[in-house]
Amino acid sequence: MATENPEAKAVLVKIIINRRAYEVEARPMTGREILAVAGFHEGYDLYLLGLETDPTGGELILADQVVDIKSEMRFRAIPGNLTFGAR
Repeated sequence: MATENPEAKAVLVKIIINRRAYEVEARPMTGREILAVAGFHEGYDLYLLGLETDPTGGELILADQVVDIKSEMRFRAIPGNLTFGAR
């Protein structure tokens, strides 16, 4: 029977949020947790980007949606009340 080692160190990976690098544990995180890493609150929309130049704008990640964090993942956080191109 396997037991957890309380002294086992968490694996840290680099993720990018709005072009800034952050080190986080390589574990599943909610959109809310990812926003908090960069100091953003729930009033922001979070997008998972394919590449820095992703022309699609990325995949919307909801606050309670779980993302399996991997090294070099890129995210964009923007205020949720923006309407691009509206006057």
